[in-house]
Amino acid sequence: MGEQTVDHRSGPDRVDQGATDEISIGQEAESERSSIGVTGRQLVGPALIVVGVAASTVAAVLALGALGTAPGISGTFDYTVTATTGDSTDSRATILDPCSLDRPVAATIATEVTERQRISSVAPTDEKHVTFQAGRVVITGAAAQGITASTSDCRSGLLAASVDQVTVDRKSALPQQDLVSREQLLPSSQGNSARMSPIADRAGVQYQLPPGTSSSGTYPVFEAATRTTNPARFTGNATIDGLEVLVFESSVSRPAAEPAELAGVDHPARGSITRPSSWFPGLPRPADGPDDITAHVYVQDTQRIFVEPRSGVIVNVVDRIDQTLRVADPRLPSETRDDYAFPYFRGELSYTGETQRSRIEAAREYIADDRLMRVITPIIAAGGGIVVLGIGVWLTRRRVTP
Repeated sequence: MGEQTVDHRSGPDRVDQGATDEISIGQEAESERSSIGVTGRQLVGPALIVVGVAASTVAAVLALGALGTAPGISGTFDYTVTATTGDSTDSRATILDPCSLDRPVAATIATEVTERQRISSVAPTDEKHVTFQAGRVVITGAAAQGITASTSDCRSGLLAASVDQVTVDRKSALPQQDLVSREQLLPSSQGNSARMSPIADRAGVQYQLPPGTSSSGTYPVFEAATRTTNPARFTGNATIDGLEVLVFESSVSRPAAEPAELAGVDHPARGSITRPSSWFPGLPRPADGPDDITAHVYVQDTQRIFVEPRSGVIVNVVDRIDQTLRVADPRLPSETRDDYAFPYFRGELSYTGETQRSRIEAAREYIADDRLMRVITPIIAAGGGIVVLGIGVWLTRRRVTP
């Protein structure tokens, strides 16, 4: 019989082959897991480097994109502008008495005059263009005290009313004639229906100057009474409530426009009025022919426009207005045609203190938002990118150091 060999070892001296295999497999798995973990950590550094470079690149793009690029008129808006002559004796306006339109002789009155405009953005508005809508009323002291304005009552205090719409380029603030440029005039008497009519030749800024306004520039300004565009030239600097502004001045001297939508309306609001010669104080009767005389409104207007340059926001306007009724009838003596000027509206309007504070706040908000986008954001992006890049380089070098 063959000899059998028996393993008499027991306890710790005995090795189970199955257990040995399990230990070997476990060690291999642990080694594999360890290998995978090391690879993941090795990727952290390069990944952070990529992120840091990307953030720094974004910062550079933002900064370079801002250089030499003027921002545009921002967002949407809805605000009210109130201008007044003031109520003191020496600041009141002299105007044609609306009630004298139906009396034998024209007369004037001295009164406080207030102009209110609600200016808002309406369609069409997008990232390149914005449409201004301005609802405007001009009222005397009576209406300013709360008396209801009416187009049919000469004592109501309503002198004029209109709704204006114009689409402008956000960067240049200039009208875009292929989009919207129109006005609806509401005559101050006779209850005439109003129509929205196009203004085809509007070519100047009106409710805001372009962001990035410069003292070296001359800006075209649209004047509504004559529907003409006139240059506004820099005249100096000023400070209003701690805000530095540029001052521009624009003047016009010419007959008022005679809008087609008011054709047939016998009221100076349409730019002319026809009455018997006796209605015009001091005017002689024509030498021959009918007694009726047509007088035209002549406009002499000088505006001082106070602009915060970075935003282009107008924070005040001082408007010296001298509108008179003048005659050009060839039947009258030449000296009469040259010299006759009966007051239609004479006065100086300027923004109220409340309006100035409101527009100053709007300008400061624009400056803060612009600084955030053009200065602070690139700095934060650049700083964050440098920090992340540095961490990535440190981790990468740490992994490769023996």
